[in-house]
Amino acid sequence: MQSLRILIAEDDKLSATLIKVLLEAEGHVVCGVSSSGASAVEAARSMMPDAVLMDIFLSDEMSGVEAARVIVRELAIPILFITGTSDKALLEQVVESGGLGLIKKPVSADELRVNLSILQHHQAMSLSLREQAARYKSFFHDSPAGMYVADSQGSILECNSALARMLGFESSRQMHEAVTEADSLYEAADHRSMICSRMHSSSESRPYAVRLRRRDGAFLDALEFVQCTSGMHGGTGRYHSVLVQTRGLGDAAAAELQVLRSTIDAIPDMVVIMGRDRSVLAANKAFFRHVGSEDGAIDPHKFPFAGTGSHCSGDCPFTRFVADGKVHSGWIRFVPEGPEFYNTVTPLRSADGSLLGCVQVFRLVPPGR
Repeated sequence: MQSLRILIAEDDKLSATLIKVLLEAEGHVVCGVSSSGASAVEAARSMMPDAVLMDIFLSDEMSGVEAARVIVRELAIPILFITGTSDKALLEQVVESGGLGLIKKPVSADELRVNLSILQHHQAMSLSLREQAARYKSFFHDSPAGMYVADSQGSILECNSALARMLGFESSRQMHEAVTEADSLYEAADHRSMICSRMHSSSESRPYAVRLRRRDGAFLDALEFVQCTSGMHGGTGRYHSVLVQTRGLGDAAAAELQVLRSTIDAIPDMVVIMGRDRSVLAANKAFFRHVGSEDGAIDPHKFPFAGTGSHCSGDCPFTRFVADGKVHSGWIRFVPEGPEFYNTVTPLRSADGSLLGCVQVFRLVPPGR
């Protein structure tokens, strides 16, 4: 278990000493001991511990539960409560305050260890979710493709700058203030509900030709890529839209490729889009960092899949895809002594369903997986 910096909030000196000994025996660092709710809040603000072990009953006007509410709300520091009570109403307050666990007195080493392990798992999950949210925000706002998200009623929750510019607005903020309903974006007012209905009745995912209404009243042609998420009780939750302007409806394949090119740079894994002839249509920055040559081209010695003279052989996901055109995945190395990647190959199809090529994703595997 990784070492944690822990603040103890306990007004019983004997109990506080016991907890301190147990924590240090597990390799954790006790960064402070507070005997009141108010002092626990101040200590948490100044020390920023990884966690707080909080007695429910503390010897001042601010109880442990009240102190925990402040610490969780202001600092987002996880709390483990310590108590000798079994009062149901009080325990309900503990849950409501945001505590992650409850340890009964007298505190045992095993119970403390289990609760801290759960707390660490929660911290790791929270960090992962925050990182994913940050990557999504960066991808959403920096993408050259127009994007917006609407709720189940069609109210626009957020839109990006690319969509605002496409529709003649100076910024996403200006657009969001002027356009609140997603249905008003389209020439066909029932477009969004029609797409939601189609996607609920079929697992098919494809782009849709749409006409968008600009700020000046003119219309523009676009392709829309949609994902509808489900609500808690079924039905549509959120409507995620990616819009790419086209010169005409004959530009469907080019627009699909434009979407892919404009989004893959935001992905930390290596991503390459390949045609059926093994040509590389697009690749992200992570890919070129691994297999690019000094002149910015793809080094065939580092990437054995590209080109008609490809020396890729054996039972790898790409050769299986070439044989049957289906999704495949597995472990590979580009060169015998090189790093190992987890490779996923997904068919790339046009709007009419014809096979254009594939999208390959390579995730670098840490040593000793």
